[in-house]
This record gives sequence, structure tokens and C-alpha cells, in this order.
Amino acid sequence: MKPIHTFRPVKKVFVYYYFLLSSVILLFIGTLISGILFYLGYSLLGLAVVGLTLLRIVYQYVNRLVSYQKTHYEIFEDRLVQEGGGLFYNKRAEVLFKNITHLGQKFIFPEYQLFQTTTIYAKAAGTDYQEIDFSCLKEGDKIESIIREGLQKQGFSLKMNIPNRKLRQNIKGIFLDLFQSFFGHFFFAFIIWVGIVKDGKSNLGFHFHTVFWTIAGGIIFFLLFYQFFLNLSARYEIYEDAVTEEVHFLTYKKTIMPMENLADVHLKQNIIKSALEIYDITISCQGRGQEVHLRNIEDGENIRALVGTFIQNTRKAKNQKMDSKEDPAERAKEALAVLDGRKLPKKPARRQERSFETDLYMDEKRVYFSAIVYAVLGVLWFAGFMILSMLFHSKGLAYVSYFGFIFVVIAIVVGIYGYIQIGATKYSVCSQSFVYHYRFFVTKMLEFTTEKTTALVVYQGIIDRILGTCTIRFNSIGTIETMYFRHIRKDDQLIQKMLAKEGCYLEKKIGSIESKPTLVGFFIDQPVWIALFPLGVLAYCFYYHYYYRKMKLHFYDEFVHFQKGWISLWNYYVRYEDIKGIGATEYPFLGSFGKLTMDYAGVHLEPQGKHQVPVSNSFTISLVSHPFLWRRVLDLFFTGSISAKELWSTHQKFLENSLPEKKVYESRPNYLQYTLAFWLLVPFALGIMIFSLYWLEAPGWLYFPALLLIGILLSLIGLYVHFDTKAVYFYLTPE
Repeated sequence: MKPIHTFRPVKKVFVYYYFLLSSVILLFIGTLISGILFYLGYSLLGLAVVGLTLLRIVYQYVNRLVSYQKTHYEIFEDRLVQEGGGLFYNKRAEVLFKNITHLGQKFIFPEYQLFQTTTIYAKAAGTDYQEIDFSCLKEGDKIESIIREGLQKQGFSLKMNIPNRKLRQNIKGIFLDLFQSFFGHFFFAFIIWVGIVKDGKSNLGFHFHTVFWTIAGGIIFFLLFYQFFLNLSARYEIYEDAVTEEVHFLTYKKTIMPMENLADVHLKQNIIKSALEIYDITISCQGRGQEVHLRNIEDGENIRALVGTFIQNTRKAKNQKMDSKEDPAERAKEALAVLDGRKLPKKPARRQERSFETDLYMDEKRVYFSAIVYAVLGVLWFAGFMILSMLFHSKGLAYVSYFGFIFVVIAIVVGIYGYIQIGATKYSVCSQSFVYHYRFFVTKMLEFTTEKTTALVVYQGIIDRILGTCTIRFNSIGTIETMYFRHIRKDDQLIQKMLAKEGCYLEKKIGSIESKPTLVGFFIDQPVWIALFPLGVLAYCFYYHYYYRKMKLHFYDEFVHFQKGWISLWNYYVRYEDIKGIGATEYPFLGSFGKLTMDYAGVHLEPQGKHQVPVSNSFTISLVSHPFLWRRVLDLFFTGSISAKELWSTHQKFLENSLPEKKVYESRPNYLQYTLAFWLLVPFALGIMIFSLYWLEAPGWLYFPALLLIGILLSLIGLYVHFDTKAVYFYLTPE
């Protein structure tokens, strides 16, 4: 397929201007660092920094020249393509028109003022890394209009006739955000200053502290100055078919977000913003990192309702337009292909429950349960130690008994918090969405449309099973956030009605894949048993034996139901259309046993250390028989080659015939290139080691064993990289 349009960046901007700009920054940083080192008496290090800076500048120039030769931008009928690269690599990025969530143009200061060139960018559904940048272009408006025409041909409206609402940030909210940022920056600078003082460098005197706080204050002032005018210049316009954002402070930036790829609208308020009646509105798109943030907006409730209505209306209009485009001749050909057995019939549209609506609240017994437990512990602690003190005539035990009041205080605090949660939280099941409301000083509202909800997960802990409650988790392709209906009454009819809103009905089960635990398989799947051996490996094995026996994967007409857990129960309900990938692993020494992992659309946050990182939504069933065969069968099913009712018969055919997987094309990574790149880093690693030993003034006898040790480690890592990369390959199948 040939591109309709091809563009190249302007050379004097792409190469010379940005080389000059980066060189000035590198020279400033290099001069600053080397000057400090010369001042402190480290002349050798200062010269090394100067040399590295000059080498970096030369590399930067050569790299920009090579990058210019490789860079060009292409517009096809259905996608945008960016070709580029550098001195040691090539890259190609593609964005399909149908997946575009943001289209915009940047007039970068001072590039636009000097050369009248702009940057056109497009973001796509998926992650925040799926982005195209057409930089250093002349006639940016013309190119943007060409892309908009391509979007309209792909079914986007983008007429943008008259804006329904024009919005600006409230000045009180801007100052509030500025105040919060000031304290954050000041606290960071204060921590650095305290660290310098604690290291014993406070004897640098008044001059040092004056210079430090002058520089820190200048940086903080510049950041706040930029933030203030950036937020003050922000303009938002809401059309029936798009949302636009304009920011104009030094760099002018205008972004268009088509309503077709917007998903959900969320509201947030803190205590102060609640008093000021201003909101932070988040409009989520189909992917991580693609949210649209409208900060410090008045009348947030009505704006949320307005955007939500436009999203639903645009989606309905798009579906009707696609239906009207169906050609009768094409439908006749498709029917003939179905009769001949060359093609499966199309699935009828899912029948979704729209009439059922209800409001749900937290169960009081479940919420107050923790407070009751703390209160009982406090009373038992006090009574127990008081009785012991009277029996043994010990004042010490009497004093210890008063620690029971700590549990009582905790019970009171937990009880008050639970009381607030019950009154402030409401969950709503609407005709086409699930909504979470929270209002107590702060306001938070999440709404997931049923069309964008990818999974409904029901969790029951041991306390929930005793009290008859559960927590329901919703994942959406439209946002990274996860919505919970916490501590509601467990009602099977309610869950079935909620599933029916997504077109999933527990009417006819096709079949199930079950976990088959074995002793050897357990030891391989749960290697932590070695560490737990002295703590009771038998109890651990007993628990996980029943844990695996309860693990099952059920297939229905429209969705898959995965259940796991023994004491705590987890139930995942995911539509087939939201399953995005299947992974299989076979364990060694177990023949054909392993695990099967299904990834479904969207991501969620999981804590890792002190941070929360986005993780793909998935579930895994362990110790299943023939996971590779199941992966092949499920791949055929999800690509439409077989129907759901043919899953088990196809699996049996594969099992009996042991058919090899047909490969259309196979590709392997250039493992020699990876290995060579690794070994090129070895001299630098050894050089850093020698320099570190010299810097630490290590004795001469330590050099040889240290270099020998790092040489052995690098060799082992190099061999691992070589064989690990050599073992990887990719292939395509006819399915």
C-alpha cells in the first residue's frame, strides 16, 4: 500500500537548530560540573567531564544528521506512519486512524517564532507510549486538515460546528494548586538542605546557605510562574462530537479529542475545592495515560452529565452509521460462505439488560465488624490482665491491662470512619453504566459504561462469607482506575443482572477447564515451600491442594468465568471480545502440565515497593493439562475460526493427532547483535571499576581479585544474554 502523502522535516530546524540548542545545554551542564570539580581540587575528573561533554556534542551532531536522513512521515488511508532512527537504530511507529484519541498541533517556542514550523502529534488507544510526532513541519494547518479528513473517512464526525460549552479554570482553584505546588517544591528543597547540613557541611557558612536558597528560590519561582500562566491560559471547548483543549503560554498547543474514543467521565474534589464548588474533571479515553484533565472547573456535575450524554449519543450514531453501510451483496456472499462451511456465521448482537436500575450501599455489619473486633480485644485484654493482677497481686499486670484502652480507642476511630463511609458512599447500577459516588467534604465520582467495562470480579473473604457480603471490582478499558463496590450484600440475582447489562447470561455452560494438582506440580508452581518447610509445609500443601482443586475456568456463550480460592473466593467474569491475549507455560518434569494465562483489555495499578505501577489485567489457571494445546484451540476460537461449542472437540482432535502448529513465517532476533552490544559495554564496566578503586584509594592487592570477580560476573551475564536471546523466536500461523 502506497502512502497518500509523504512529508520530510525542515533540515535547518531538525538538524542545526536542535543541535545548537542541545549543545548549549550540554556546554552549560558540563561547564558547571567541571567548574565545581576544579574548584574542589579534582582536576582529573574535571578534565574527564570536559572531554565527555565534547564527545557528546560531536555524537549529537552526527546522530541528528543520520536521524534526518532516516526520518519521514507518511499518511495512508487508514493510518499515520513515522519513520526515523538514529546512528545505531531504526524505528517505525504506526497509529491507526480508528484508534486515535488525541490529535493536536504544537507551536513550540521559539521554534515557531524563528522558522514558522510546527509539530503535529497523535495519540492512540492503548498506552501513553503509542504516539506519533510529525516534528519540524511547514504548513502544519494543512497537514492537520488532511489527517482530520482521514479520520472522518474512518467514521469520526469531527464537524465541531458550535461549541456547547466554553470552559476556563477558576482563578481560585489555580491559586490553590499553586499553593500546594509551592509547599511540595519547598519541602523537597528543604530536605536537600537538611541533608547537606547533616553531612557536616554546615561550616560552609552564611554565604553558602544564601546562595543555596537563592538558587532554590529562583527555581521554585520559575516553576510556579510557569504553572500559573499555563493554567490561566487553558481553554476547553465541548462540542457534540469532540472536546478541545488549548494552552498558550510561550508554546501554543491545541488538542482535539474525538468523542468516539472517549469512554468515561470522573469527578474529584478535595475539602477546599468542595467549599469553593470547583471540580477536577477527568475524561478517560481507551487506554492508559490518555486521560483528559479539566482542572478547577465550575459546575462540574452538569459538565459530567453533558459529556456523558454526548459520548453515548456519538456511540449510538456511529453504530447506526456502520449498520447502514452494510452492502446487501456483501451479506449474500457472507451467507454463501457460511453455507459452504468456509466461514462461521456472525454472532448476533448481545442482548443487554437496560431496564434494571438500583442503588447499593455498604452493609453495616461488615463495615462495623473491624470496630467490634477491636472493642472485644480491648475488653478481653483489660479484663484478662486485671484478673491476673488480682490473682498474683501484681501492679505491673494492672498497668499492662490499661493498654486494652488503646484497642478501644482504635475501635472508636474505626467505627466513626465506618459510619462516615456508610453515609457518604453510594453505588448505582444505571441503565448503561456502573457509578460510584462519594461525598464527604471531598467529592469523588467514577462512572464506567457497560460497553467499556472489561471485567466484573466478585471477591469474598472469610469474613464476607460469614456475613454474606462481597466486594465487586470493575475494570474498564477507558481508564487506569479500578472501581469497587465494597462490602455490599451478596446476592446472586443481583450479580446475574449486572452481568446481563454486559450481555452475559449464566444460562448455558459449554464446558470447563480444571486445575489438576499433583505433588511435583505443586512444588514447581509454589517454590516458596522450601522456605516454609520449618513452618509447617504440610499445612501449606494442604491449603494449596484444595486451592488448586477449586480453580476452574468455565466457558459460556458470551463470556468466560474464572473462579479461584478456597477460604477467600474470587470470581472473574470477562466477555470473549475483551480477551486480548493467551499465554501458556509448561513445567519441566511434568509432561504436559502447566498454566494458562488470559490477558483482558485494560490495566490497573499494583503496588511495587513505594510506588504503584500499571499492570495488564489478567488471570491465570495453574496446573492444567496440555496448556499449549489449549492455547492453540483458544486462539482459533478468539480469531473466529471455530465456535465456542467446538472448543472441546477441536482440543480432542489436537490431542489425538498431536498436530504440529503450521507456521507461515518465523523470525528470530539477531542474538549476535545483542551479544556484541553487551560485550562492547564490558570495557566501560571495567574502566568504571578501576576508577572506583582508584577513587576509594583501595590497596593494590585488591585490584586483581576485584577485576577478576567482575570479569567472571560479566562473562556469565553475557552467556545468559546470548543463550536467552537465541532461544526466543516469533512466528505467524494461518489462524
